[in-house]
Amino acid sequence: MKAGGLFECGGPEVLQTIAMEQPVPGDFQVRIKVQGISVNFADLQTRKGAFHGGGAAFPVVPGLDAMGIVDAVGAKVTKIKEGDRVIAFPASGTYANYVLADEYLAFPVPEALAFEQAAACPLVSFTSYMLLAKVAELQKGETVLLHAAAGGIGTTAIQIARSLGAGTIIGTVGNSSKAGEALAAGADIVVSNEAEDFVTAVNEATGGKGADIILDPVGGTVTGRGMGCLAPYGRLVVFGNASGSYGEISTQL
Repeated sequence: MKAGGLFECGGPEVLQTIAMEQPVPGDFQVRIKVQGISVNFADLQTRKGAFHGGGAAFPVVPGLDAMGIVDAVGAKVTKIKEGDRVIAFPASGTYANYVLADEYLAFPVPEALAFEQAAACPLVSFTSYMLLAKVAELQKGETVLLHAAAGGIGTTAIQIARSLGAGTIIGTVGNSSKAGEALAAGADIVVSNEAEDFVTAVNEATGGKGADIILDPVGGTVTGRGMGCLAPYGRLVVFGNASGSYGEISTQL
Protein backbone atom coordinates (compact mmCIF):
# COMPACT_ATOMS: atom_id res chain seq x y z
CA MET A 1 0.00 0.00 0.00
CA LYS A 2 0.98 3.66 -0.15
CA ALA A 3 1.30 6.19 2.64
CA GLY A 4 2.18 9.85 2.93
CA GLY A 5 5.16 10.15 5.21
CA LEU A 6 8.44 11.85 5.91
CA PHE A 7 12.07 10.92 6.41
CA GLU A 8 12.94 14.29 7.93
CA CYS A 9 11.04 17.01 9.72
CA GLY A 10 10.26 20.30 8.04
CA GLY A 11 7.75 22.05 5.82
CA PRO A 12 5.10 20.49 3.56
CA GLU A 13 7.79 19.67 1.02
CA VAL A 14 9.17 16.85 3.20
CA LEU A 15 6.00 14.78 2.73
CA GLN A 16 6.38 12.08 0.13
CA THR A 17 4.73 8.87 -1.03
CA ILE A 18 6.09 5.81 0.74
CA ALA A 19 5.49 2.14 -0.12
CA MET A 20 4.51 0.16 2.98
CA GLU A 21 3.24 -3.32 3.78
CA GLN A 22 -0.53 -3.61 4.06
CA PRO A 23 -1.29 -4.14 7.77
CA VAL A 24 -2.93 -7.29 9.11
CA PRO A 25 -5.45 -6.87 11.94
CA GLY A 26 -4.82 -8.44 15.31
CA ASP A 27 -7.52 -10.31 17.22
CA PHE A 28 -9.25 -7.17 18.48
CA GLN A 29 -8.50 -4.89 15.53
CA VAL A 30 -10.23 -3.86 12.33
CA ARG A 31 -8.56 -2.86 9.08
CA ILE A 32 -10.00 0.19 7.38
CA LYS A 33 -9.70 1.16 3.73
CA VAL A 34 -9.27 4.88 4.16
CA GLN A 35 -11.68 7.15 2.29
CA GLY A 36 -10.75 10.42 3.97
CA ILE A 37 -8.78 11.98 6.80
CA SER A 38 -8.78 15.30 8.59
CA VAL A 39 -5.66 17.45 8.72
CA ASN A 40 -5.27 18.64 12.28
CA PHE A 41 -2.86 21.02 13.99
CA ALA A 42 -1.23 17.98 15.60
CA ASP A 43 -0.34 16.70 12.13
CA LEU A 44 1.48 19.92 11.34
CA GLN A 45 3.36 19.67 14.63
CA THR A 46 4.27 16.08 13.84
CA ARG A 47 5.68 17.12 10.48
CA LYS A 48 7.74 19.81 12.19
CA GLY A 49 9.00 17.32 14.77
CA ALA A 50 7.24 18.92 17.72
CA PHE A 51 5.17 16.01 19.00
CA HIS A 52 3.07 12.91 18.22
CA GLY A 53 6.00 10.99 16.86
CA GLY A 54 7.71 13.75 14.94
CA GLY A 55 11.45 13.18 15.00
CA ALA A 56 11.02 9.53 16.01
CA ALA A 57 12.32 6.61 13.97
CA PHE A 58 11.72 7.47 10.34
CA PRO A 59 9.71 7.20 8.25
CA VAL A 60 6.95 8.95 10.20
CA VAL A 61 3.39 8.83 8.88
CA PRO A 62 1.21 11.63 10.33
CA GLY A 63 -2.50 11.50 10.99
CA LEU A 64 -4.63 10.85 14.07
CA ASP A 65 -8.04 9.98 12.66
CA ALA A 66 -9.63 8.49 9.57
CA MET A 67 -12.90 7.66 7.90
CA GLY A 68 -13.31 4.58 5.73
CA ILE A 69 -14.78 1.15 5.12
CA VAL A 70 -13.82 -1.88 7.17
CA ASP A 71 -12.36 -4.54 4.88
CA ALA A 72 -11.03 -7.04 7.45
CA VAL A 73 -11.65 -7.80 11.11
CA GLY A 74 -9.71 -9.68 13.78
CA ALA A 75 -10.81 -13.06 15.08
CA LYS A 76 -12.23 -11.65 18.33
CA VAL A 77 -13.96 -8.56 16.96
CA THR A 78 -17.68 -8.67 17.77
CA LYS A 79 -19.21 -5.22 17.16
CA ILE A 80 -17.74 -4.21 13.82
CA LYS A 81 -18.05 -6.16 10.58
CA GLU A 82 -16.62 -5.99 7.10
CA GLY A 83 -18.31 -3.36 4.98
CA ASP A 84 -19.12 -1.03 7.89
CA ARG A 85 -18.51 2.69 7.36
CA VAL A 86 -16.56 3.97 10.36
CA ILE A 87 -14.57 6.83 11.79
CA ALA A 88 -11.61 5.68 13.84
CA PHE A 89 -8.57 6.62 15.87
CA PRO A 90 -5.89 4.21 14.61
CA ALA A 91 -2.72 3.32 16.45
CA SER A 92 -0.51 4.54 13.61
CA GLY A 93 -0.56 7.43 11.13
CA THR A 94 -3.63 7.76 8.94
CA TYR A 95 -2.03 9.28 5.84
CA ALA A 96 -2.29 5.83 4.24
CA ASN A 97 -4.47 3.58 2.09
CA TYR A 98 -5.16 1.23 4.99
CA VAL A 99 -4.99 1.60 8.76
CA LEU A 100 -5.59 -0.61 11.79
CA ALA A 101 -7.71 0.44 14.73
CA ASP A 102 -8.81 -1.27 17.91
CA GLU A 103 -12.48 -2.21 17.71
CA TYR A 104 -13.43 0.08 20.59
CA LEU A 105 -11.85 3.06 18.77
CA ALA A 106 -13.92 2.59 15.60
CA PHE A 107 -17.40 4.09 15.43
CA PRO A 108 -20.15 3.46 12.85
CA VAL A 109 -21.02 6.31 10.49
CA PRO A 110 -24.61 6.78 9.26
CA GLU A 111 -25.11 6.31 5.53
CA ALA A 112 -26.59 9.81 5.33
CA LEU A 113 -23.27 11.38 6.32
CA ALA A 114 -20.94 11.99 3.38
CA PHE A 115 -17.36 10.73 3.46
CA GLU A 116 -15.96 14.26 3.52
CA GLN A 117 -18.14 15.34 6.43
CA ALA A 118 -17.38 12.23 8.44
CA ALA A 119 -13.64 12.54 7.80
CA ALA A 120 -13.65 16.07 9.20
CA CYS A 121 -15.36 15.07 12.45
CA PRO A 122 -13.40 12.63 14.63
CA LEU A 123 -10.67 14.51 16.47
CA VAL A 124 -12.37 17.90 16.64
CA SER A 125 -15.79 16.60 17.68
CA PHE A 126 -14.60 14.14 20.32
CA THR A 127 -12.17 16.70 21.75
CA SER A 128 -14.73 19.51 21.83
CA TYR A 129 -17.39 17.39 23.47
CA MET A 130 -15.07 16.01 26.13
CA LEU A 131 -13.68 19.44 26.96
CA LEU A 132 -17.10 21.04 27.32
CA ALA A 133 -19.22 18.25 28.73
CA LYS A 134 -16.76 16.22 30.79
CA VAL A 135 -13.90 18.54 31.76
CA ALA A 136 -15.64 21.90 32.06
CA GLU A 137 -19.06 20.39 32.84
CA LEU A 138 -20.92 23.08 30.92
CA GLN A 139 -24.26 24.02 32.45
CA LYS A 140 -27.17 25.50 30.53
CA GLY A 141 -27.03 29.26 30.19
CA GLU A 142 -23.32 29.60 30.97
CA THR A 143 -21.06 31.96 29.06
CA VAL A 144 -18.28 30.27 27.08
CA LEU A 145 -15.11 31.90 25.75
CA LEU A 146 -13.34 29.99 22.98
CA HIS A 147 -9.86 31.00 21.84
CA ALA A 148 -8.83 30.22 18.24
CA ALA A 149 -12.52 30.17 17.42
CA ALA A 150 -12.06 30.00 13.65
CA GLY A 151 -10.10 26.74 13.76
CA GLY A 152 -11.30 23.15 13.58
CA ILE A 153 -11.88 22.67 17.29
CA GLY A 154 -13.01 26.28 17.68
CA THR A 155 -15.84 26.10 15.14
CA THR A 156 -16.83 22.64 16.33
CA ALA A 157 -16.80 23.63 20.00
CA ILE A 158 -19.04 26.60 19.21
CA GLN A 159 -21.65 24.27 17.75
CA ILE A 160 -21.36 21.70 20.53
CA ALA A 161 -21.52 24.39 23.22
CA ARG A 162 -24.72 25.63 21.65
CA SER A 163 -26.20 22.14 21.52
CA LEU A 164 -25.32 21.65 25.21
CA GLY A 165 -27.26 24.77 26.14
CA ALA A 166 -24.59 27.46 26.47
CA GLY A 167 -25.81 31.01 26.85
CA THR A 168 -23.47 33.58 25.31
CA ILE A 169 -20.65 32.16 23.20
CA ILE A 170 -17.65 34.44 22.66
CA GLY A 171 -14.82 33.57 20.31
CA THR A 172 -11.41 35.12 19.78
CA VAL A 173 -9.55 35.09 16.46
CA GLY A 174 -6.10 36.21 15.40
CA ASN A 175 -7.39 38.82 12.98
CA SER A 176 -10.67 40.16 11.66
CA SER A 177 -10.49 38.14 8.43
CA LYS A 178 -11.22 35.00 10.48
CA ALA A 179 -14.23 36.40 12.32
CA GLY A 180 -16.71 35.21 9.71
CA GLU A 181 -15.83 31.55 10.33
CA ALA A 182 -16.62 31.80 14.02
CA LEU A 183 -19.81 33.77 13.43
CA ALA A 184 -20.98 31.27 10.82
CA ALA A 185 -20.45 28.47 13.33
CA GLY A 186 -22.76 30.24 15.77
CA ALA A 187 -20.67 32.49 18.00
CA ASP A 188 -22.57 35.44 19.43
CA ILE A 189 -19.53 37.71 19.73
CA VAL A 190 -16.14 37.48 18.03
CA VAL A 191 -13.13 39.42 19.28
CA SER A 192 -10.24 40.12 16.92
CA ASN A 193 -7.05 40.03 18.95
CA GLU A 194 -5.31 42.44 16.61
CA ALA A 195 -7.89 45.13 17.33
CA GLU A 196 -9.30 44.42 20.80
CA ASP A 197 -8.29 43.15 24.21
CA PHE A 198 -10.31 40.01 24.79
CA VAL A 199 -10.30 40.46 28.58
CA THR A 200 -11.95 43.86 28.29
CA ALA A 201 -14.37 42.66 25.61
CA VAL A 202 -15.51 39.65 27.64
CA ASN A 203 -16.01 41.65 30.82
CA GLU A 204 -18.00 44.27 28.94
CA ALA A 205 -20.17 41.62 27.25
CA THR A 206 -20.93 39.92 30.57
CA GLY A 207 -21.50 43.00 32.68
CA GLY A 208 -18.28 42.41 34.57
CA LYS A 209 -19.01 38.82 35.54
CA GLY A 210 -16.67 37.15 33.06
CA ALA A 211 -16.89 33.83 31.25
CA ASP A 212 -17.95 30.71 33.11
CA ILE A 213 -15.82 28.54 30.84
CA ILE A 214 -12.69 29.39 28.86
CA LEU A 215 -11.27 26.89 26.36
CA ASP A 216 -7.63 27.77 25.70
CA PRO A 217 -5.58 25.92 23.06
CA VAL A 218 -3.17 28.84 22.69
CA GLY A 219 -1.16 28.96 25.91
CA GLY A 220 1.55 31.59 26.28
CA THR A 221 0.39 34.88 27.73
CA VAL A 222 -3.22 34.14 26.75
CA THR A 223 -3.60 31.64 29.59
CA GLY A 224 -2.66 34.00 32.39
CA ARG A 225 -4.62 36.88 30.89
CA GLY A 226 -7.70 34.69 30.82
CA MET A 227 -7.86 34.84 34.61
CA GLY A 228 -8.82 38.48 34.18
CA CYS A 229 -12.14 37.56 32.58
CA LEU A 230 -12.95 34.26 34.29
CA ALA A 231 -16.14 34.33 36.34
CA PRO A 232 -16.13 33.32 40.02
CA TYR A 233 -16.09 29.49 40.14
CA GLY A 234 -15.40 29.48 36.41
CA ARG A 235 -13.35 26.81 34.66
CA LEU A 236 -10.26 27.60 32.61
CA VAL A 237 -9.46 24.57 30.43
CA VAL A 238 -6.03 24.65 28.79
CA PHE A 239 -5.50 21.97 26.14
CA GLY A 240 -2.65 23.17 23.95
CA ASN A 241 0.13 25.65 23.30
CA ALA A 242 -0.42 26.82 19.73
CA SER A 243 1.45 30.02 20.59
CA GLY A 244 4.61 27.96 20.94
CA SER A 245 4.91 28.30 24.70
CA TYR A 246 3.01 26.96 27.68
CA GLY A 247 0.79 29.26 29.66
CA GLU A 248 1.55 30.22 33.25
CA ILE A 249 -0.81 31.41 35.95
CA SER A 250 0.35 33.48 38.90
CA THR A 251 -1.21 32.49 42.23
CA GLN A 252 0.04 35.65 43.96
CA LEU A 253 -2.80 37.55 45.60
